[in-house]
Amino acid sequence: MATQKKGTLQSHERKHVPTELRSIAITGGSGFIGQHLLRELDQRDIGATVLTRKPDEDGYLTKSLSSPVYFDLTKTEENTYEQIGSPNLLFHLAWNHLDDFNSNAHLDSEWEKHYNFLRQMVKSGLKTLVVSGTCLEYGLSHNELEEQFPSSPVTSYGRAKLKLCEALIELQKDHPFNLVWGRIFYIYGDGQSRKGIFNQLKDAIANREKTFKMSPGDQLRDFIPAEKAVELLVSLGLNSVNAGIVNISSGNPISVTDFIQAQLKKMAATIILEKGYYDYPSYEPMAFWGSTKKLDGLLLANKGQPLIFQIEKPKHKAQ
Repeated sequence: MATQKKGTLQSHERKHVPTELRSIAITGGSGFIGQHLLRELDQRDIGATVLTRKPDEDGYLTKSLSSPVYFDLTKTEENTYEQIGSPNLLFHLAWNHLDDFNSNAHLDSEWEKHYNFLRQMVKSGLKTLVVSGTCLEYGLSHNELEEQFPSSPVTSYGRAKLKLCEALIELQKDHPFNLVWGRIFYIYGDGQSRKGIFNQLKDAIANREKTFKMSPGDQLRDFIPAEKAVELLVSLGLNSVNAGIVNISSGNPISVTDFIQAQLKKMAATIILEKGYYDYPSYEPMAFWGSTKKLDGLLLANKGQPLIFQIEKPKHKAQ
């Protein structure tokens, strides 16, 4: 059952939004990616309806153009779509158990409850759906990864996300809608989980620790700032493209060590890197990054030029 504060559904009709997309909703708005996405919408003078299960204790909505509707997606009803304002565009960022990629809950219950909610939205009239996927759907595939490559995830989280993706693509056969499945690579930024390497490094610096414990650090990864990731997701969503699976990545492989050194340079900080303290993660290949060919093509078609950006880093030669 959804409840809203007075005026919620009027607050997100902004003059800079195309008429057909004046009703926008977000799930997972209180999370790391969600809060960055709200800031991106604010910068574009766009408000949205944020579906949330809890009050705005952190004040992230107070500073935003968006308004909350208190809602639990596990309690979807036939008229839920109307209750949340009949959105034309939905950014679906919600997901639980992200602290454990191998939790049984991802496959036992998580993916299905999200599918049931999204299917109800689509059947009720939703036109464009943007969902946050994960690069872990690729499994142990290595080097540059293109969207059409086979996916063989090795974590429960990756399998569950892939299962949801495939179910939504199948749903399009009976209920046409625009789908953007953003396979997000190594996103980082303020507000991220304390388990993320970016925040671990910030904490170590703030606590004046002498060393930073890490893996060997020679793995090649694709790091993308949260601000850039949400810029891409919002651009694709507002342009109403039926992109299907698309990598949300920088396309620039960089070693974990070089990424850390680049962040230390930005922070004007130094710390001894204790490489090899942790083993290589068993669910990741040694080197993988996302191809941006499809992404650049979509942005070129819709904006006239591709969005190109690069992480500042030391000179690095790929092995």
